[in-house]
Amino acid sequence: AETRVIPTGVDLDHFRYTPAEANDRVVFCGAMDWAANQDGIGWLLDEVWAKVLAKRPSATLTVVGRNVPESLQAKARAFGASVRFTGWVEDIRPHLQ
Repeated sequence: AETRVIPTGVDLDHFRYTPAEANDRVVFCGAMDWAANQDGIGWLLDEVWAKVLAKRPSATLTVVGRNVPESLQAKARAFGASVRFTGWVEDIRPHLQ
């Protein structure tokens, strides 16, 4: 069998690794019109986020991704400013840094 190498498709110069600073920020990047991402963020909001805030009241969650369903936006509103959806962004790098 023939073996071929396929590049990952990520420009590592453009998306240069920057070590995280210690803070209370959680960032998720992913298209929110994909059922698995909706499921994951829904679970996070339903089962986990209140527990995070109980231990770290200054924690924030930023969800970076297009087409956030209203059902998730409604769940997030219960947490006030600690949860934010950006919707589609031109460049995710500032959110990840």
